[in-house]
Amino acid sequence: MKLWQKVILGLILGVLFGVYLPCYVYLVEPIGIIFIRLIKMIIIPLIFFSLVSGITSMNDPSSLGRVGMKSVLSYLATTLCAVMFGLIVANILRPGDGVSISFSSSSSRSNDASFNLSNFIINIIPSNVFESFASGNILQVVFFAIFTGYIINLMGNTAGHVKEFIDSAAKIVLKMIDKVISFSPYGAFGLVASVVGNQGLGVLTSLSKLVFAITIAMVLQYLIFGLIIAFFGLISPLPFYRKSIEYQILALSTGSSKACLATTMEVCRKKLGVSDSSTSFVLPLGASINMDGLAINLGLTTIFFAQMLDISLT
Repeated sequence: MKLWQKVILGLILGVLFGVYLPCYVYLVEPIGIIFIRLIKMIIIPLIFFSLVSGITSMNDPSSLGRVGMKSVLSYLATTLCAVMFGLIVANILRPGDGVSISFSSSSSRSNDASFNLSNFIINIIPSNVFESFASGNILQVVFFAIFTGYIINLMGNTAGHVKEFIDSAAKIVLKMIDKVISFSPYGAFGLVASVVGNQGLGVLTSLSKLVFAITIAMVLQYLIFGLIIAFFGLISPLPFYRKSIEYQILALSTGSSKACLATTMEVCRKKLGVSDSSTSFVLPLGASINMDGLAINLGLTTIFFAQMLDISLT
């Protein structure tokens, strides 16, 4: 049985366990928590070493700039589409109408902080690299990784031993997360059993319209990827969809694209024919700044709460 099939089985068993044995959920809940903590433990080293390894494998600076520019532009475009789909679907289906959820006074708070683009850009540059790693500030880790890879390339053969160390470290981290991912069916079981056992299926029923709206928006986003592959890659998107099912099921069960980053990289290299250098550079960067599912959720749920609370948005 393939890994993604085991994950689906874990999801189904988790739902059944949560429904029929909710009083024993506390026994399996730690399994899901341990799985997520293992993922978080590896993510920062994976992103850093993979990015540096990918950059140092591109000895031509123009190649790095070209791939980087195309990646960032495509990320901006797909994220823009994701936000638009979330807002459009929310305004058409109106999932918040008629929904009643009570909020305790302790859970409601005001936040007057406004977004400042200048501060956002400044904060991408870490003042303390070790603090960035410790706190899991991914954008700062990405910046430091790109800067490190760039400097190693400038040094050429002088930094040969460092480059070999980075490549070896990247392989070690990939092997570590590969072992963690093999635990994913059990993690999916524990996570789903915990949610269903503690919240009940009623939470899904009351929010079914929201779930349906998010699903529609994500299907539209999925089709956008197919169009990009067809028009820019000049190939059929169907093989891409078929070969990508493994890491997508894993992302669905964990709710995180970072959790399946190692699996995605392996599929791209071995099944989709993407080069090692592009895989090592583009995917960790995408996992850091290109979260389309999150963009859909943020836009759609914002409209959802406004509709639920009968707040008119201009």
